[in-house]
Amino acid sequence: MLKENNSFVIGVDGGATKTTAALADLAGNILKKGVAGPSSPRNVGIDFSVKNVCRAINKVMPKKDRSVLSVFIGLPAVGEE
Repeated sequence: MLKENNSFVIGVDGGATKTTAALADLAGNILKKGVAGPSSPRNVGIDFSVKNVCRAINKVMPKKDRSVLSVFIGLPAVGEE
C-alpha cells in the first residue's frame, strides 16, 4: 500500500516556446519544476515534442522509493494535428 507522503502527481504544460513540468504532492504543493524546449507538435513535430516532454518530466521525477500516481500532459493543437 502506498503511503500518502510518498505519492506524487506530475503536470506538464507544453507550448510553442517551452515545456514546463511540475511535481506536486497530493495536497497540491508544487515541490519541483523542470523546463525543456518547445513541445507544440504543429511547430516542432511529434518526435521532438515527445523528447521535450520526456526531458521536462525527467527533471522532476521523485526518488525511486516514491510513486507518481498520475501525469497530466497538456499540449497545444493536439486535436487538430
